[in-house]
Amino acid sequence: MKNFLQFAFCSALIVLTSLPTAKAATSTISVGQPFSYQNSSGQTLTMTYVGASGRITYTGGQAYNGTDPNTLQGFISVANVTRNKFLGNAGAVINESYIIDAFDEEVRVQARVTSPGKYLSVDTTTGTLISVGGLNAGIIQSQYASGSQKGGSLSVGNIQAGTSSNTIMADVDGISNAVGTTPSYTFTARNAGYWTYEGFSGTAKLPSTPLTRANIKSQLESAGFRVWSISNERITFSTLQKFSNLRLTPSGLDLHTKSLGFLSTWTNAMNSANQDPIGLGYLEVNVMLSMAMPSQ
Repeated sequence: MKNFLQFAFCSALIVLTSLPTAKAATSTISVGQPFSYQNSSGQTLTMTYVGASGRITYTGGQAYNGTDPNTLQGFISVANVTRNKFLGNAGAVINESYIIDAFDEEVRVQARVTSPGKYLSVDTTTGTLISVGGLNAGIIQSQYASGSQKGGSLSVGNIQAGTSSNTIMADVDGISNAVGTTPSYTFTARNAGYWTYEGFSGTAKLPSTPLTRANIKSQLESAGFRVWSISNERITFSTLQKFSNLRLTPSGLDLHTKSLGFLSTWTNAMNSANQDPIGLGYLEVNVMLSMAMPSQ
């Protein structure tokens, strides 16, 4: 009996340890390409990645009340005092907001950078939208100012933001101006942790329940997606994801301040802005998908 129990236990252990386990299968999809995943009911769904767009919004800090430029703090306050310029490149488009102060002068209170997303990473086992990549933050330029900054430029591109990590990756290229006997310096990082985010809202998970012609719209909307169009043949829908309280990582802050040639005063100011309660701003990513209508 004892030998039998030992054999039974060992046999059960072998069975348990040899059972297959679900493994994540990550696929990176380019715009216009399809991908498939199987929901919990065993239904295989094939979708097309229509495209994505990202919008970075740089703000005036938590203290800014929306009307009084004297309450500006945070990243925009530093950008204004250092006379930074935001420039578009490689598909990035800049939009800035201004208000009029007591001296009838324009004061920048917000800067937004919009760009298309190039690829989507998907866990095809769970139907999770892991990240969007290829976003672009454009260029920031600063000019020489005696005693406070040497000036320079900073380009941030190939941004990858997602839910698997609160670190946002990017490619960074910077160059500080040559001043007097001080030469110009270049700074480069690839697929580096540039920002972190503290809050996330939106949908990153495709429905796990069976989808039918009758319920597909309601199921997608219940999961947090917005349905844009629906016909007998196809349905197109999207999710808006928001990554809030962006902050530069220590290496990102170092790249930012050195590339723009900030000396101690503005380096300290930028460090303070990075610690604002709402960070430097937020990133919104809109992902558009399409799929054939279920047959039944």
